Amino acid sequence: MAFNRLLGNLATDLDSAASGTFLSKDDATSADFTSIAYSDLTGTPTALDSALTTQLIDSSYIQLRQAEAAVAGIDSAAALVLFDSDYIGTRTVTTTTGFKEYQYTATSGQTVFKDSDKNGEVLDYGSGGILVFYNGILMRNGSTRDYTQQTNQITLNAAADSGANVSIAKWQVNETPVNFTWGGNRGLFLGGRTGSSSLTNVIDYVDIASPGNATDFGDLTQNKYGNCAFGDKTKVCEAGGASASLTSATNVISYVTVATTGNATDFGDLLGYQRLNMDCGSSDGIRGLKTGGYNGGSSNVIQYVTIASPGNATDFGDMSFSDYQLTAVNDATYSVAGGGASFENKLEYVTIQSAGNSTDFGDFSTTGRRNCAGLSDSTRGVFVGGNVNGSTSNIIDYITIANPANATNFGDLSTAGHKHGGQSNGTTGIFAGTGYVNEINQISIQTTGNATDFGDLSTSRADGAAGASGSPS
Repeated sequence: MAFNRLLGNLATDLDSAASGTFLSKDDATSADFTSIAYSDLTGTPTALDSALTTQLIDSSYIQLRQAEAAVAGIDSAAALVLFDSDYIGTRTVTTTTGFKEYQYTATSGQTVFKDSDKNGEVLDYGSGGILVFYNGILMRNGSTRDYTQQTNQITLNAAADSGANVSIAKWQVNETPVNFTWGGNRGLFLGGRTGSSSLTNVIDYVDIASPGNATDFGDLTQNKYGNCAFGDKTKVCEAGGASASLTSATNVISYVTVATTGNATDFGDLLGYQRLNMDCGSSDGIRGLKTGGYNGGSSNVIQYVTIASPGNATDFGDMSFSDYQLTAVNDATYSVAGGGASFENKLEYVTIQSAGNSTDFGDFSTTGRRNCAGLSDSTRGVFVGGNVNGSTSNIIDYITIANPANATNFGDLSTAGHKHGGQSNGTTGIFAGTGYVNEINQISIQTTGNATDFGDLSTSRADGAAGASGSPS
């Protein structure tokens, strides 16, 4: 049989309008559909081209399979619109190589390459892979080869010539952070002040999902007051603060592994000695940021570490103003920081994975204040309490972190306070460490309203028990 006759049979079978017996059972076999001979039909074409095939399928095949008679009719063109816009779109997986190249021009004898390249891009490869080229020649990694690799730094094993081009190419698949700061139910409170001049190294922990009293976790490497904290699901880091006395600043960064109770371990150093950091830490689960600080003068510096790789902090960029006792919140992309000792009514933001200076975000809901607690979920940042012109505040504000705008009132504290340490598990926010009391309070981040009691710290303390959370397992 000619090929066009086979197509004719197929298309006619599909055209239900041409035969009332389409897809009916053959009584003789009870199992097969009735066979329809092409010669039994009238008005059939002698040849079938693609245009006629499309017409037959649109008019009969698809319309017979509509689920509801109320639907006015849908042909293949409409089906494609529906499938393209939703069905296919929701099943598309977006990935990114995260490829980026840094270019350095060496000075005579230079071995270390880090921080800003000749285009002002700050070297940051995080957990990604890198390739290093010297005047276009690929180098080999290793202490007995051409270079060694540290946290966001490469060191050549032989000194470079003056004017040599050192190129560092990085790549990262699916760079979207997966270990957000709010990713765990174990909440930690680290350090603080237990008296007018008494500092503590105590670390407490709670189960954020189950209100109750805190339990001793271990000790910091130093007595600390006014330190900040940030982390991912695995680690919580704390940085800076006053150590030996209220006015003795430290540059120490330490960390704990959240799932294992015990004492803190040295992580590295900040760019300088700084205290009065309070709740100025933020994180996307890959980088931890610290904003502002004080040591004989206010700072506008933003600095960061890669949480998975212990090491010293790196310069990120600057705020538009210098201050300390700032508060920071974050989602998976942005860090928003503001307030401060000078009662700044400013909030500014940065993109955590893109080093650079901050941009205006908006203002607090009423007036500027200092020493707020900051906590976040994946969309909201909440600023709790604080100090307004010398008086403690009971105000709770919130922002939608992805949408720069002024803050909105959330509710009130039961008792005005400041210098809390704040944290969350992505649903519940908790905060503690004010007024030499041991009280821990809580809010539901997506439900505006007043704070309620959560439990107690293991010991009463005040003034900057830094807070951050992680996974207990």
